[in-house]
Amino acid sequence: MDDMDTSRNSDLIATHYLVRSLRSRCSLKAVRAPHRVEHHPFLGRAVRQGVIFVLACFSFHALAGSSTGEDKAQLCLLCHKPAADKRFVALLEQQPADYLVAATMAYKTGQRKETSMNVNAANLSEADIRDISGYFASKEFPKRAQNLEPAKIAAGEKVVTDMNCASCHGPTFRGAGMTPRLAGQNVMYLVGQMEAFRDGRRNLPPGMAVLKDRTDIENGASYLASFP
Repeated sequence: MDDMDTSRNSDLIATHYLVRSLRSRCSLKAVRAPHRVEHHPFLGRAVRQGVIFVLACFSFHALAGSSTGEDKAQLCLLCHKPAADKRFVALLEQQPADYLVAATMAYKTGQRKETSMNVNAANLSEADIRDISGYFASKEFPKRAQNLEPAKIAAGEKVVTDMNCASCHGPTFRGAGMTPRLAGQNVMYLVGQMEAFRDGRRNLPPGMAVLKDRTDIENGASYLASFP
């Protein structure tokens, strides 16, 4: 199965989940999950994501009455979970609560750009954001194999040392306060964020100016992802 097929299945699963959420929380019995979506390389995905975003908006309003962070976090877990088809998104467990609050508020206000996060965070209240952040901060970090390449891990130690990541993220890269956890993160998520920093799509921390090419990024990300 290629990445596009995996993505299609993931989108459909997410849509079914959200429809079930609407049914159970809003009593919208007439809402039906799509059995099949016709795929066009670009339009099909846009339509599927549009459906998911609309349902997500309704689901966040439905979840607004929930009393616990765990309930409110369920929609986040559609994407932010340790699964092979979610390797490009961040794991949120054991992230510092203050960082999660700040990051989610940045998505809510549009300061940080990512379409699905901007849409979903816009429907969260500040209390929701605090509850969700506290929930994820309290959870154990998921244990799973990432099949990292030993050569990249070894080469990545120098890259991470040169960037001086430990000065902010700590010697085990688990973060604290307003600084995120990098240890054990999805390696492809780390690659994507490091590329965003390098390319100017995110504000570049001083140490990351040493990044030169994709190889450095993949090596550095592999080293960070190898930490427990």
